Amino acid sequence: MDKPIDPPPGCQEIPGFVVETRVRDQWLTLSGGITDDWRLRGVWPTQEAAEAARDAFFADDRLY
Repeated sequence: MDKPIDPPPGCQEIPGFVVETRVRDQWLTLSGGITDDWRLRGVWPTQEAAEAARDAFFADDRLY
């Protein structure tokens, strides 16, 4: 993953990792969807888990 990004305005920092797509302000959800609502983004406990989810969800389509 790239360097950590700052949380959006009004967002409280929490432990965990999120996956941002190539489209700014879009994130991967836990179910593999994409959302532009940061409150619905997926949060994984480790960087490795986030990368594994990203790779599994986008194995054929590199949107991130």
